Amino acid sequence: MMRKVLVKWVDAVSHDNTVHIDEIKDLLPMPVRTLGYLIREENEFVIVARDLFGVEDDHPSGLITIPRGCLVDMKDLDSGEWTTFLNARTYINDPGCAPPGSIHIIQDEDGG
Repeated sequence: MMRKVLVKWVDAVSHDNTVHIDEIKDLLPMPVRTLGYLIREENEFVIVARDLFGVEDDHPSGLITIPRGCLVDMKDLDSGEWTTFLNARTYINDPGCAPPGSIHIIQDEDGG
């Protein structure tokens, strides 16, 4: 059975128009929440599916691959356990992706 998860992560933001240099101070990574099924978890990324089809839930759909360094938190919705990705929590100060494997497990009521 696939784990149901809530993933908090940050996504890249782009601006296609010409702007004055003073206007780019607000161009920060965008916080995102993804709710779905954890399909795959690797050192470099996780894959989450929005839907599962088939008698055995073996046909995922609505897939998103999220680089691990862009992850902030991931909650297992069955156990209530949160995984916090430490380096991504500081994305405002360092918008680059964190190195793989920089995680630890926490548990609290409000999700970190």
